[in-house]
Amino acid sequence: MKALIVGSTGLIGRHLKEHLESHGIDVWCTTRDQNFRAPKQFYLDLTRTQHFNIGQVAEQSFTHLFDCSGVVSLNYCDENFDQSHFLIVGGAQFLSEMCLDLGIAMVYPSTSLVFDGKVKFAGRYTTKRPVENYAVFKSEAEEIVLSSGVVNSVIRFEKILHASTTILVQWKKSLERGEPVFAFGDRSLSPLSIRTACRCLNLVSKNSLSGLLHLSSTSETTYFDVAVRLCTRLNKSTALVNQVSSLDFGVKNRDHSCLDSSLILSEDVTLGLTAENCIEDVIEQLIRI
Repeated sequence: MKALIVGSTGLIGRHLKEHLESHGIDVWCTTRDQNFRAPKQFYLDLTRTQHFNIGQVAEQSFTHLFDCSGVVSLNYCDENFDQSHFLIVGGAQFLSEMCLDLGIAMVYPSTSLVFDGKVKFAGRYTTKRPVENYAVFKSEAEEIVLSSGVVNSVIRFEKILHASTTILVQWKKSLERGEPVFAFGDRSLSPLSIRTACRCLNLVSKNSLSGLLHLSSTSETTYFDVAVRLCTRLNKSTALVNQVSSLDFGVKNRDHSCLDSSLILSEDVTLGLTAENCIEDVIEQLIRI
């Protein structure tokens, strides 16, 4: 296996690079910085693909391409509609066409937000109902990747938590100072650790899984529950954690977050994590910082 990661400086991309290399895989990356290119790195700006030399990719005989590029901020997609659409949807179009031409299997991380949260354990055939612009764009990109005519994979991930997740870092700082924090009690999540997400991506490529796949933890929790767990782990009074409604802050409510992950879990049962185990794993990393 020889992999090319597009978007290697983002959350998933940089952790995936480390994970694949630790498993002896030859990993190359792309960069948007035209003036700084390291070994095993190509210059690629998805807003200026006409300047990209596809021949240099063909020379390396890659087996897999992981598209970890694009915008991940919901607010940015709302405030910069056209640019975000161009990057997410246009980028997927360009990369899928390149993979088709070169015979490279494309692996595309997507999001559980293509569902509106009304169905628990949403499956591959559950009707998509994206609400946010970001989710609409990712939904469009999914269709492009899956319809390109090659052995491609789209993996919809639920919320990925890690030690640098902004809200967790903010909560930790406030709680350590004895200050109150506010967390949604009505917004569900079935989180994954970044390590589990990378293991899943490696598993999909190694086992040549194709089509549409899902991965979330196997149970649901709320942001309020996460904040309480962090507070307890820091030995602070849970009275500091205040439960609030997402609707009061203009955030859309979300009843359910669990996905039907049976296809992935049947490949490697060690990926089957509860929300509680995931949260404890991430909090442990956070506290060590």
